[in-house]
Amino acid sequence: MTVDVATPDTTNTINAATGTCNITVRAGATLTLSGSISNSNLNITLASGSSLFVAGGTTSSIGTLTQSGASTVDFAAGNATLTVSSLVPSSYAMTVSNWTSGSDHFYATGITGTPARGTANITPLNQITLGSNAPSQTYWASGTNELLAVAAIYTYWDGPNTTSNNTVDGGAGTWDATTTNWTLVGGAPNGIWAGSTNVATFGGTSGGAVTVSGTQNAGGLTFSTSGYALSGGTLSLGAATNPLTVGTGVSASIGSIISGTNPISKAGTGALTLSGANTYSGATSDTLSVTVSDELVVW
Repeated sequence: MTVDVATPDTTNTINAATGTCNITVRAGATLTLSGSISNSNLNITLASGSSLFVAGGTTSSIGTLTQSGASTVDFAAGNATLTVSSLVPSSYAMTVSNWTSGSDHFYATGITGTPARGTANITPLNQITLGSNAPSQTYWASGTNELLAVAAIYTYWDGPNTTSNNTVDGGAGTWDATTTNWTLVGGAPNGIWAGSTNVATFGGTSGGAVTVSGTQNAGGLTFSTSGYALSGGTLSLGAATNPLTVGTGVSASIGSIISGTNPISKAGTGALTLSGANTYSGATSDTLSVTVSDELVVW
């Protein structure tokens, strides 16, 4: 059976579906799933400007949800769950409105284009506005296949890993503004470097060579694992104070240019080698003293 839900009728509802059923929701129209439906042969296509309303207190599982234009899935009534066997976003924007964390759930078992699971801010497939969360905060969770949002600042270096494995691995890699090789303290999800005046933490099971690409803004660096060697590019340290912290028994080196006008300090008892043609003009404290083209080991 094929059904067209057309404008201007926006009161179309279904509370049950058996057999194969293909429904197209035309531009400006709304289809309401008013009851709990479980039918893997129920396929819905959302045209540009259309909406799929999931009634409160319902749990529905359908086949394919396809977007043929930017559209909306609305959880306005609350406490609802929608699972789709296959999501075909076709690079269109999606808004999941009136979503509340913990009470509303949207799952996609398969997604055309295979977006990285557990990785936020991947265009275009993870660019979904989820409730009040910006698209850059949304991601498809590994294992559960649920669409989630994290109000995260990614400051833990994950080395070569661009998707999450629930572990901060660290290691060698390139530090730039677009690669999702940064994560949270728990190792998930992954995202791009937070920038601004956040402190970058380099830990994990092992250190490695880190190539800094271009200019990266930070408010300090922390090394909790030995063997990190940063080189290339510029580290612009712009916080009110910018600590370079090296843990006990840890050694690290920074060959990248350090720039900025605010104070820089050395913290921790580990060894830090600075060898870049540094241009920063802020004050220094503790045992840190760096001049242009200096090479200094700080303990």
